[in-house]
Amino acid sequence: MGYDRAASSLASFELSVLFEYTVEGWMQSPSITDLIVTPGLGVPLGIALEETSNLLEKSDSQFMRGLSYVVNPAKIVIRDGQLSWSTVLSRTITFQFSW
Repeated sequence: MGYDRAASSLASFELSVLFEYTVEGWMQSPSITDLIVTPGLGVPLGIALEETSNLLEKSDSQFMRGLSYVVNPAKIVIRDGQLSWSTVLSRTITFQFSW
């Protein structure tokens, strides 16, 4: 989405803490695993999956390009800062967000 990895990683940790203390905090107190380990493992895993998806997308093989959507299914609705989906009439509705 245009953010560098440091900003994205920081946002991931911040959103994880926010979720743990607001949404999930109603049921149980956040643990070190919830606050540190989950985003700490999620960030490198997300980077690896995104890089793999981008590599597959650049392939000449249609199968490999299709596989890039299996690795990163969010690409179906979020593309280059745009959120879009197809309607029943096969028209695409697109919203542009300024990040």
